[in-house]
Order: sequence, then structure tokens, then C-alpha cells
Amino acid sequence: MGMRSPGFGTLADRIGDDIRLRSTKIDGAPHFEWTCRVIDASPDAVVLHQAAGTPIKTWKEVWTPDFDARIYFWRDRWFNVIQSWDADGSLSGYYCNVITPAHVIENELRWDDLDLDVSVRADGTYRILDEDEWARNVERLGYAPELVSHARRAVDELSASVERRAFPFCFGDFSTGHFFHPSGTLKAMGSGFRHFSR
Repeated sequence: MGMRSPGFGTLADRIGDDIRLRSTKIDGAPHFEWTCRVIDASPDAVVLHQAAGTPIKTWKEVWTPDFDARIYFWRDRWFNVIQSWDADGSLSGYYCNVITPAHVIENELRWDDLDLDVSVRADGTYRILDEDEWARNVERLGYAPELVSHARRAVDELSASVERRAFPFCFGDFSTGHFFHPSGTLKAMGSGFRHFSR
């Protein structure tokens, strides 16, 4: 394995640069691979821009989404959050992947996907997805009890954050103190961006 960064601090010098993202399953099987642009970074968090038309290599085919997205990773959280936007600039929704905490390894951002996902619509309603796949892989791949506990807590944390509209689930509501528009840079409106300040 290559050199692993203890945080995202090294990405602060790469604002505006591209970075390769690579996710695998817990047994090392390929999952997703694509390239995004670094928007902002601190030792504890990083925000990326995924441009519409970016090809994403999956385990079975290449997928080319037609929407812009912002992707949030935290150093110590067991999920990421993908905030997607329609062509007219309106919020489309959020897609949250339960993962192992991401690390910078050999100039790539890497993590293991843990099957469970949370899909959030622009109106704030949400669904927990892929629980059948999760149950199969817990058995088939022998997920450790600690890993299972982290993944379940991640789903609970995401659900609670959506329900109280906590960062980054602002749904375009400026009164929450934070907003991220696809056409510009980070717009800090209060304490919501404390993890992304430099």
C-alpha cells in the first residue's frame, strides 16, 4: 500500500487541481473510479466539484452523469455526501454513501464502499437504500462487528442531519447559515463551513 496521508491538509495546496477518486469494496474489488476538482480543503474535510459529463468507471461499465455535483468528505466520518444540481442551477438532491473514512494515498482519494446509501430529495424526504446488498455482504465478506457498528451509526447520523437540515443538507435555505451554489465557490454564511475554512 502507498503512503497514506493522516488528513486532507495536503489538498489545501491543490485547490483548483484535479484529483483521482478510487473506491473499492471491503475485499479490494473495484467499485468506482473518476476525477474531480478540489474546491476547498482543511485537515478534516475536503469539497470536490464533479462536472457534468465526467465519466465514472464502475465495476461493470462507464457511467457519464449529466449533472454537476459537489462531493463532501470528512476525515473521520463514515460517509460522503454528493450534492447534485440541475442544469438550471436548482438543487436536485443528495446521495450519501456509507464508506470507510477516506484517505489520500499516492495522490488519490481512496475509501471502501460499505453498501448502504441514503438518497435525499430536494424536498427533504429520504430513503435508505441497498439494505439487502448490505446484509448479503455482511455475511459473505465477514464484516467485522466494529465495521457494522460504524456503518449503522453513519446511517443514523445522516438521517438525523437530514431531518434537522444540518450541514450540508441546507436545501438552499440561507437561514441555516450555509449554502453551496454550483456556479461559484464556497459561500460561508456562518458556522456551517467551519470545517472548510483555511
